[in-house]
Amino acid sequence: MSDSEARLTRVPWHELAGLGPTLAPALDSLLLERGPRADKVLETILRAHRDFTAGQRRACAEAIFGTSLWRRRLRAQCSLENPSGLHLLAVLMRDVGQCARAEEMLGSTVPPSKPVPHDWKVRFSIPDDVARVMMEQVGPDAADLADALNVPGPICLRVNRAKTNRDALQKTLEGEGVLTEHAQWADDGLRVTSDRPNILALESFRDGLFEVQDEGSQLLVQFAEAKPGETVLDLCAGAGGKTLQFCSELNAAVHASDINLARLERLRQRAFKSAANVIIHGSRVPSEVQCDVVFVDAPCSEWGAIRRGPDSRWRIDAREVDQWPTTQLKILTEAATHVSPGGRLVYATCTWRHEENEAVAEAFLKAHADFQVRPSALAQRLSGTAQYLKLFPHRHQTDGFFAVMFQR
Repeated sequence: MSDSEARLTRVPWHELAGLGPTLAPALDSLLLERGPRADKVLETILRAHRDFTAGQRRACAEAIFGTSLWRRRLRAQCSLENPSGLHLLAVLMRDVGQCARAEEMLGSTVPPSKPVPHDWKVRFSIPDDVARVMMEQVGPDAADLADALNVPGPICLRVNRAKTNRDALQKTLEGEGVLTEHAQWADDGLRVTSDRPNILALESFRDGLFEVQDEGSQLLVQFAEAKPGETVLDLCAGAGGKTLQFCSELNAAVHASDINLARLERLRQRAFKSAANVIIHGSRVPSEVQCDVVFVDAPCSEWGAIRRGPDSRWRIDAREVDQWPTTQLKILTEAATHVSPGGRLVYATCTWRHEENEAVAEAFLKAHADFQVRPSALAQRLSGTAQYLKLFPHRHQTDGFFAVMFQR
């Protein structure tokens, strides 16, 4: 039994007793071709049933997310030609979650099941298009990667050096009832080990002592190798998680820009809480802004974050993802105009697709003879090559990321 399958045997399925009729319409809506997102379906159910206990709320989340995520396998194992959402949930509970009382709890007949599929794509419920890219990237490890994608990502925190340090934050969190351990790779990272804490309600969070940030995301900023005294531009800053990390590491002002002005306003608010000095330029950076490090966390297909959304794998549109490389190369070309002589340009994505990663890097180098790839000791240590940083859930317990560093 794999890790993702074993996890489902620990779900408190008994909390669903009597809730079959409540869940049935919601589960059916998930399976529609253009149905609502799983998180929105869950939100609707929980708002309509505020009397649910904590156990019922957790079990409902597992039922909604699990049926959506595992749908390919559940359909393959179900003997019915057109199973309902409740039928698939019953198969999930009985055949994967090993809950013998699924029929009694849901008040619905559990269809006879077929054997566990041998094909890893079906067993771990991965769409064929995604599976093909996984095979290209990790080869024989594809099944292990698929298994890891079916386990929710851990909660990772990044300490704000402007206000505390990692060990002191760990003690503060313990005093608030939240246990953590040092992240495996990120210098300022903590991984939460307590079960389902309400992180955003903590006083330490309100005081700006830390940010919630995946360890892989933290590693992208480490990869940039920014040093005190250097100037940094975060060109696709968004709401600013990495911008604030640069501020924390350098204890200096960082330039930030993004086409989404609402997200930049969110960055402004977060910077105030974190006591970070961020120079926000809006959607366009003045040409006179020249920096030692220009960081581009480019918009992408986001396949590396599939484990964060239980139904994101089923919402992938091949026509949409094919449009990203043109946009990414355009952004990278603009970013290059802000790199000082001898400076560095970091290109990063949260996807595994070669077309959005290595191919974009190669196209940029072909058009910019004044840049070359700068080798990275961090990439060599984590990815086995000094040229590219490539992170995967099954190898690094992070979301999937890619990064390359160019030097002018």
